[in-house]
Amino acid sequence: MGAAAVDVCRADALVTGEAAHLDVLLDDQSEFDSDNDDVTSIIIEDGIYYVNSFGYCKNLESVKIGDSVKTVNAFWNCDNLKTITIGKGLENDFTFQNCPKLESVIISNENPNYTSKDGVIYSKDGTRLVYYPANLQGTEYVVLTGVTQISRNAFYYNQNLKKIVVPETVQAISSYDDSEVLFSGAMSAESTAKAGLL
Repeated sequence: MGAAAVDVCRADALVTGEAAHLDVLLDDQSEFDSDNDDVTSIIIEDGIYYVNSFGYCKNLESVKIGDSVKTVNAFWNCDNLKTITIGKGLENDFTFQNCPKLESVIISNENPNYTSKDGVIYSKDGTRLVYYPANLQGTEYVVLTGVTQISRNAFYYNQNLKKIVVPETVQAISSYDDSEVLFSGAMSAESTAKAGLL
């Protein structure tokens, strides 16, 4: 496995290299450790395939993830993170846990697995709602007709929603059927329009 370099001398971090697995924040000896308050932006360039890093970066505002990245399990408890841009290679679901200011997750139009509809992430075929950013504006959201599944943590830590309208096409919320899971950490979601689902 090749090396991945993280430069934190400036107010941004550029992650480069040929590492199959980027795990820099889980090592207490890393130069880039948890609770890093210096970095405001991160760019993960091509050559990285798995990202499991970057928690508690309190001043981080933007992230750009390269096309080679297939899995992202990262960016938790980043209090000021607002925008994440994801390349065409992402293959697996993601949840940016407890990022209360996250307004926008942008997916490459070339990604064959995911698409963004007005800032909300769906599977490319439109049958699954994957992720609704925690600080996306609006108090009501109408899930697109044709969706059959809502991912377990789709509305994780949402700050603004009061009502979610679920179409009759929805058959399952991941492998769970309780609203406590769907709205984990949500501030204000109150009801849905599909009786019996939640």
